[in-house]
Amino acid sequence: MKVIGYVRESTTAQVVHGYNMDDQIRQISQYVQLYYGVSNVQFEIYKEEGVSGKSLERSQIKKVLQLAESNLLDVLIIYSLDRLTRNICDLEEIISVLDKSNVKLVSVSDHFDTKTPTGRFFIKLIALIAQWELDSLSSRTKRGKRESAIQGNYSKGRAPIGYRSSVTQPGKLEIVSEEAEIIRMIFEQISRKHETSYTLANKLKLGNVLNRSWCESEIRRIVSNRIYYGALEYSDVLKENCIEPIVSKDLWDAANDINNNKNYHYHKYLFNGTIICNDCHSIMGHCPKTKHSSGKVYLYYRCPKCRRSINEKKLKKLLQEDLDHIARAEYQNERIIRLKKQLSRVEKELNQLHYDLVYNNLSVKFVEDEISKLLEQKCRIVNELASVNTGNQSAYFDGLDIEEQQALLDKYVTSITVDIQRKKTTVKFEDGLQSYLEKAGCYA
Repeated sequence: MKVIGYVRESTTAQVVHGYNMDDQIRQISQYVQLYYGVSNVQFEIYKEEGVSGKSLERSQIKKVLQLAESNLLDVLIIYSLDRLTRNICDLEEIISVLDKSNVKLVSVSDHFDTKTPTGRFFIKLIALIAQWELDSLSSRTKRGKRESAIQGNYSKGRAPIGYRSSVTQPGKLEIVSEEAEIIRMIFEQISRKHETSYTLANKLKLGNVLNRSWCESEIRRIVSNRIYYGALEYSDVLKENCIEPIVSKDLWDAANDINNNKNYHYHKYLFNGTIICNDCHSIMGHCPKTKHSSGKVYLYYRCPKCRRSINEKKLKKLLQEDLDHIARAEYQNERIIRLKKQLSRVEKELNQLHYDLVYNNLSVKFVEDEISKLLEQKCRIVNELASVNTGNQSAYFDGLDIEEQQALLDKYVTSITVDIQRKKTTVKFEDGLQSYLEKAGCYA
């Protein structure tokens, strides 16, 4: 018989309930020895340390469920139900997996097992109580943090760069002079020299400033954080002048006006994660370049090893024929079918209106208005059908919006290898699409 004991501890549970790993292991081991003996069972303990029970995203519980699904487990023993999960939906999932594999679940402290009707009833009841307790604790914590913010205390956990938590005054922050200088420099570079977050992050990273791994998103978070001009923001609370500022409100406003008007970080790369360098076979990363005179952003893909780069517009031109073939394969037939269904529905509604006018005494004015609306819809659908059938550009790749284009690439394209020097591309399609394109006469 295969028996597994599952134990878990988290910081909250340890402090509030007094649980600890050793005590859980001892209780479960004694239970196994008392009820199953030691000679006829294969007994293991699976430990989960410092992990919350809010979800099933836990490595050890996943292993336990995989063993159950593989019929390599007979009994799962826990110290208490909240060591297993605090979520009723997750409990349903666990019980479902265990039931299908005929695995018995036993809780030592709650005194139940899932092989009895009473045990199955109480396990769900206890889980509901545990989830209610967790939700209540979460709600109280949020209310407490909000009240603390109203009083001018910092209640977001770790202090942001430039500050540290005060040792003498709980909830208050103190300025760290070395870090504060870097924060001021960031705001000044953006507001006065119109530096971008991307270029600033690169400069700080190359200079190994403060031994941090700087990135564009971190710079944007710093610039948008109101704490640097002395305001505390938490949920719907905004309390001014409660923290010693690092920059002035005017400097903060100026930096944010410029940073928010830059659209480089909102632009979506079309070929995200699919471009491969032909020479070294590395995945090419993003490399936006900003023209300082106009603020216009140009999107490039750059090889991290060869250091060669290619503009997205040029790359798209090289791939245009392949992209159009994919769009035809996906959308032409699909759109025709969809439009014909819409046309059929409109015609049915028109016929129904004529019938209702004759036999159900509908208002002539109402019917005329509805028929007019439906005829407009029919005309639009017929025109769109004609456009697709005649091979209008709207049926091809450029006629799609960016989300449709990206969805198409995600669905059908595995990788795109680019030879930058020779200006050639090789597209690797998902299985099945290549043969479809060949049948459609797209490729010889």
